[in-house]
Amino acid sequence: MAKFVNKKRNLKNTAFSAHDTANTLVGTLTALTTNKGHVLIGCNVANIHTASVTVDVAFIDSSGNTITYIAKDVTIPVGGNVELVDGKIVIDSDTTKLHARCSVDTKADIIISILENA
Repeated sequence: MAKFVNKKRNLKNTAFSAHDTANTLVGTLTALTTNKGHVLIGCNVANIHTASVTVDVAFIDSSGNTITYIAKDVTIPVGGNVELVDGKIVIDSDTTKLHARCSVDTKADIIISILENA
């Protein structure tokens, strides 16, 4: 049975790695059912700082430690936000985690929406 998951997080400025917990947004998705996948249907990042910030958002496959960026070095102006998903992105592995970071600790908020086992 498919279910929606919404996650909200205040982003930190820590280097990405497969074992990173500070920047992991989605690391505990429901185990994939045969012939199913998770679908990222929304990803919005907002600047809550008094200056511009830069953000990165990426999938990290911990089985191979492979980083695949959705956005890299995206500058968000004061009071601005960016919608990073236009359409849908399929996550087809239980070992894939979504990570995000901001150039200034705790100065960007992210909200993501995922449909699990779709």
